[in-house]
Amino acid sequence: MKLTITDILCGWLLSAMLPGCGSLTTDHLLSVDMYGVSKSPEGATGTRDPKFQSYQLVKVDIISEDGASSTNLFDGEEEKIFRIVDREQLIYSKKIDELVGNSYGSIELTFAPEITGGDSEDTPLTFTMSNPTLTLAQPFAIEKAKNINVHIKMNWGYTLSDEAMTEPEYVLTMD
Repeated sequence: MKLTITDILCGWLLSAMLPGCGSLTTDHLLSVDMYGVSKSPEGATGTRDPKFQSYQLVKVDIISEDGASSTNLFDGEEEKIFRIVDREQLIYSKKIDELVGNSYGSIELTFAPEITGGDSEDTPLTFTMSNPTLTLAQPFAIEKAKNINVHIKMNWGYTLSDEAMTEPEYVLTMD
């Protein structure tokens, strides 16, 4: 009898805790993370890798399959500055439940063009993004019970010198 009561109590406690852990959530999310790697982009002229770069995301659009229309997911959200390092950092996440069942042709992420960074906070350097809108031109569908994860990998090896920091190469992927 004692074992049965213990089993029932443990089962009840476990079922009460699971929803709080988020394991039973039904939200659909679009998430974007960003990180730098020690791979040199073509034309890198620096002598070392940066330790950080700061980016400000200002707009997130998903573009229709035919390219004729876009949906601004960033509408009404506060712009934030993200300090990007050599580990993945979540820079954006949005519930997209109302878009389930729709198909799209690409995702566009727009940043403020002025980027600061370096290897310490004492000597920040800057560069201007040549194109502040990064596009992942990969068709995708927003499916039931499936999140969309976009990864921005920056190949920033040897883009930093004592006098200047050059723009990394941005590689976007989705899973």
